[in-house]
Amino acid sequence: MQTLNYNFLTLQACMRETICAQGNNNYKIPHGGKAKLLARGLLPHVLAADNEAVECGFQQLDESDVSAKFDQLAVEVSEAMEMSEFSSQLEKLIVNDELKEDADAIRWAANTQALASHSRLAKTIDARLETVIRQVCTHLRVSQSI
Repeated sequence: MQTLNYNFLTLQACMRETICAQGNNNYKIPHGGKAKLLARGLLPHVLAADNEAVECGFQQLDESDVSAKFDQLAVEVSEAMEMSEFSSQLEKLIVNDELKEDADAIRWAANTQALASHSRLAKTIDARLETVIRQVCTHLRVSQSI
């Protein structure tokens, strides 16, 4: 159970560092001497964040252009679909005419379904991530005021 607590505290510290680094992961993983704190009975369940980190997090959320991120995702998916189509064209050279038609129909249906599923998943992940970050920042703000 202590390993889970250590990992969760490290995750909180990394999230705080990522927010302070404005989304960059160019920081050292903060360890915080958890074993020593546990031995003294001072290991916290939640790490407190300073007001500056909380405000920085909210500012980043406010400045984030979600529609631009979806546009970028659409471009990436489109490029992946083009590459998939190119791969399909190469495969057509190898397979005979009858098998080509069946394979293309199946591939087109699978790609269409995968694209729709990927788009829904990406929207859900972005929405949940934004909610979690807001909750963490709100929790950190409440922890600071106590």
